[in-house]
Amino acid sequence: MKLKNLKPEKEFGIRNSEFGINEKKECKTSGIWNNVFKYFEEISKIPRGSGNEKAISDYLANTARKKNLKVVQDEYYNIIIYKPGTKGYENHPAVILQGHMDMVCEKNTGTSHDFLNEALKLYIEGDYIKAEGTTLGADDGVALAYMLAILDEPDICHPPLEMLVTSDEETGMGGAENLDAGLLSGRLMVNMDIFNEDTIVSGCVGGVVAVLNKTPIWEEAADDLIYLKIEIKGLRGGHSGEEIDKERGNSLRLLARLLHKISCLANIRIADAQGGMKVNAIPRESSALIGYKNEEAEALIKALDDFSKETAMEYRVFDPYLSISYRICEKPVKYLSLECGKSLINALLILPHGILHMSGDIEGLPDTSCNMGVLEIKEKEILIQCMPRGFFASRIDFVMGQIETIGDILGYRSTFLRRYGAWQFNPDSWLRKTAAEVYVKCFGKQPLINAVHAGLECGIFAGKINGLDIISFGPTAHDLHNPDECLSISSTNRVWGFLLELLKKL
Repeated sequence: MKLKNLKPEKEFGIRNSEFGINEKKECKTSGIWNNVFKYFEEISKIPRGSGNEKAISDYLANTARKKNLKVVQDEYYNIIIYKPGTKGYENHPAVILQGHMDMVCEKNTGTSHDFLNEALKLYIEGDYIKAEGTTLGADDGVALAYMLAILDEPDICHPPLEMLVTSDEETGMGGAENLDAGLLSGRLMVNMDIFNEDTIVSGCVGGVVAVLNKTPIWEEAADDLIYLKIEIKGLRGGHSGEEIDKERGNSLRLLARLLHKISCLANIRIADAQGGMKVNAIPRESSALIGYKNEEAEALIKALDDFSKETAMEYRVFDPYLSISYRICEKPVKYLSLECGKSLINALLILPHGILHMSGDIEGLPDTSCNMGVLEIKEKEILIQCMPRGFFASRIDFVMGQIETIGDILGYRSTFLRRYGAWQFNPDSWLRKTAAEVYVKCFGKQPLINAVHAGLECGIFAGKINGLDIISFGPTAHDLHNPDECLSISSTNRVWGFLLELLKKL
């Protein structure tokens, strides 16, 4: 599978038939032709989920070294590629171009894909690039493709560039946290980890991963119970920051509601419960295996059916494909004690989730939120993971206190990992002003100047490098962190043109 280095059609269209990616529908788009898509497909062949970044890190380093460029690759697989300024720009201040190499690995149930070893299966549908049954990795493969394309283009005018590609962004920004900031001389940073071409971002929330765990108490499963497998599927999910205000269903919260409802009618025994894959993605699917007495069956099944109808109405607009199903299963070997099962239901029911505060500065922007993202029941551990986010450290502290208190009451140990700070808005940003002027030249309109309810590495870099002036932008993409993720081809081209014009001005 290979993207050909196409010559542009009239009006700079791109023909589907010349792509090596699978064709689903005719694709025509306008924009500036470039090597961005060639590199996007190249990196899509390399497995690069968080924690599995050596191969993509080596690829970036080797690609730059083949062009005789200075490269630093640290022990965390972070990469810095140094490209001198072009003629007339040699003495301009250095600019840091920044993105991250890892991606969120999510797939649909029934999709056979090995994220550790297999290439993504890309295809085009209309104006969008997608991946078959999995996340696409546009977040943040686009930044890598832009930077690699710059290395390939001899006629681009630009100041000295420090191309910084970090590791482990999606699971806690470990690459940025561990980066030696002394390797960077630039004080202008262009982050490309935003996915709305209408917007130049100038601020982001901080966050932390909250982990609750306890040792399960198991009992031998009884022979005289009926065992039922309950599955919640069909939710859209998405990025736990950027989509937290979209009213999408959280499968773990729905599972908690359902288990609580039926536990009021029967002494259910929980043999298993699972849900979610990543703490920074709104969970799309969850399941539970429960046991109950035969005399409780009629009321319990009615409650299941009623709940399915009720939630279908609740989410008919925001999650119209929500599905709640159940089936009789064979007897498991064991189940949780009644008390342990109840404490699990209570934890899932009352842990904070969703928007907790709205911004007082920017209309419509969430200020503080929490995503309940993962539930796992293992042989020796019950594990729940949540992710609080916010612009104010004090509010994150408060949510952490809530989580810890709930854990204490219900017998869970609380641990907080990988905390990162917010990127505060700079009203005097020269870089933002310059970018806005270039944006008007390229697009004929003013950009939206905004902050985002998502964690960006910009907050870490702002804390590491004094006087750093930062902006973030990128092409339009949708449904990040879930298998419906798609990247606009035309927008990717337009933003590429904007990036090149911006570099001319810096």
